[in-house]
Amino acid sequence: MRKLPSLPQESKSLPTTTKTVYPIVKYDIHLVTLLFGGGYQAGEVDKNHPIRISAIRGQLRFWWRAIRGAAFTNAYDLRKREVEIFGDTDHASPIKMWVEQVQGFVHPQSDSLYPRYVFQDKLTREKCLKDGRFTLCIEYTSNVTPLSELETDINAALWGWINFGGIGMRTRRGCGSLYCTSFSPTERMNANELMRWLEQQLHTFQSDFQMEDTQREWPILSGTFTVSRQAKPILETKVKGEFELGAWKNIIEAYQKFRQRKASSNRMGRSAWMEPDVLRHVMGMKETDHDTPFPESKSKALIAFPRAQFGLPINTQFKQDSKLKLDIFFSENADPYPTQLLPKGKTRLASPLILKPIAVSPTQGFSAIIVLNQPPLEEVELHLNPSQKTPKTRTLKQQQHWDAVKNRLKELRITAKHIYPASSDHPTINYKENPILGYSSAIDAFLNSKEVRAFCQHSTNRKS
Repeated sequence: MRKLPSLPQESKSLPTTTKTVYPIVKYDIHLVTLLFGGGYQAGEVDKNHPIRISAIRGQLRFWWRAIRGAAFTNAYDLRKREVEIFGDTDHASPIKMWVEQVQGFVHPQSDSLYPRYVFQDKLTREKCLKDGRFTLCIEYTSNVTPLSELETDINAALWGWINFGGIGMRTRRGCGSLYCTSFSPTERMNANELMRWLEQQLHTFQSDFQMEDTQREWPILSGTFTVSRQAKPILETKVKGEFELGAWKNIIEAYQKFRQRKASSNRMGRSAWMEPDVLRHVMGMKETDHDTPFPESKSKALIAFPRAQFGLPINTQFKQDSKLKLDIFFSENADPYPTQLLPKGKTRLASPLILKPIAVSPTQGFSAIIVLNQPPLEEVELHLNPSQKTPKTRTLKQQQHWDAVKNRLKELRITAKHIYPASSDHPTINYKENPILGYSSAIDAFLNSKEVRAFCQHSTNRKS
C-alpha cells in the first residue's frame, strides 16, 4: 500500500544568512476530464489563466472539513482549527500556495465524447478546456502548529481534493477531475485493492470516527464508495470502429437513467417518479391524457419531492403539446408551467452524491460514486421559472392564470416529510414501479438500483 508523501526535512544548518528556510513541496497534477467554467466570469473558462489558486484553496478547505472535520462536534471549534490552517482576514495562514508550469490546456475539438447530461445543455467547446497539467507548490512558513500535524491536515485535504473533487464547476459530476501520483491510487490496482486503499486512507485521516453514521452541520465524507469492476479509459474511446463508454460517461449515464426512469408498463413513456403528477396536482394543470396519475394506485393528492435529495435547484420543463393553442397553454387544460425547486431561502444546495472517475493514471480510471453525509433538508420552495419556450405575450386572462398559479405555489409548504416520503405517511407511494420503493432515501435507492448494478459489483460501507 502506497504511503502519502512526506514533507522534506528542514535543513539542520543554514548558510551565513539568518533567513529561515521553510520546506516546500511540489505536486504535478493532471486534468483528466473537461474543465468547465472556473474563470472570473461564472460559467466561463479563462484559457490564459485556467487555474486560480483561490479556487484551489476553497477546494482544500472543503475537503479538510469533509475529512478531518468529523473530529469536531460544533462549527465554532471547526472554524477555529480551519483558521489555524488556512487563515482568514485577521490571521495569516502558516502555508503559502502557488501554481507553476500551467500548460497544455486546450479547447476540445468535439463535445461528442463527453456526458452532456452533466452540463445541462450548456456544453460548448469554448466553455471547456482539456488535457492540461500544472504544478501546485506548498510552502510551510510557520512553526506555530507542529509540522507533522499540519502535514496530516494538508495531506488529508489534498487526498480528498485530488480523488473526489476537482477544479472549475460541476466537480460533483466529474468535471475538472484530477490525477496526481502522490495522492491517486496506482494503475495496477484492481477494484478490491482500490476499495482497501480507500478504506486505509480514510482510517489514516479519520482515526477512530465512525464516519458512516457521523452527522455534522457541514458535509462529511461518509466512507461509502461504489466503484466499477475495473479501470478503463476515462473518456469515451473508439474500439474496433465502435465507441466504448469511458469511466466518466459510464457513471453519468447510470445516474441519468435512474433520474429519468420511465414506467415500463406505460406505452406513453410516462415517468416512473412521482414528481410530474405531484406538480400537476399542486398547480392544478394537466393535459387531458394525463388526467389520471400513473399508475392509478398513486393518489391524486400525493405531495412528494424525493429527487430534491440529489441536490438543488431542480428545473422542470414539461413537453407541451405543440398543437395547443396559446389560450389553452395558460389554462388548467395544459401541463404545468416551468418550475424551479429551491432550498428554503437559498438558491442552491450541492448534491451529496459525487459521480466521477477516480483516476489511476492521466488516462485511466474507475467509475465511482462517493457519498457525503449532509444535514437533511428541512424545507424547499417551488417557484415558477419562465423559460425561452414560455410565451412572453399574454392577455389579461392569461396573466391572471399565471399569477393565480404563482400565488398557489407561494402558499405551498414542502417540508421534510415530502422530501423524504415514507410509506407510513404516504401509503400510495408503494406502487410497483416507484424508483425508491423499499428504501428510506432516494440516495440509498440509487446506490442499490438496477442502473448502478449494471456497471459495478463492488461497494463498501466503512465501519470502524
